Amino acid sequence: MNLSEQEKKFSDRYVFNFFHTPAVTGADALSAAEYAGYEIPDDYNKADALVKSLLNNKNIQQYIDSEIERFRTILSGKQRKNLWKHISEFKVGTPELDGCYGSIINH
Repeated sequence: MNLSEQEKKFSDRYVFNFFHTPAVTGADALSAAEYAGYEIPDDYNKADALVKSLLNNKNIQQYIDSEIERFRTILSGKQRKNLWKHISEFKVGTPELDGCYGSIINH
């Protein structure tokens, strides 16, 4: 799978949302696109079309599916829940700011 850095960032955030929320919604996919740096149109239909085009991209689709399966095979349900709970609490920063470094998802 050949993804751009932006597509990978979107995909990784989508996978994060998949395990972090009870059900991934269009709003979660939209937040993943925004997180990845895509310009989100003000018009709902155009924003929805952007998300659909990302999720329909074969490379993105394959990457997301493979990452979800990878996490499912290596983590129990309780481990997945705890992992994503702790990841969601990470703070990004520098050593001077006592930030948290690294994560299971690298960009």
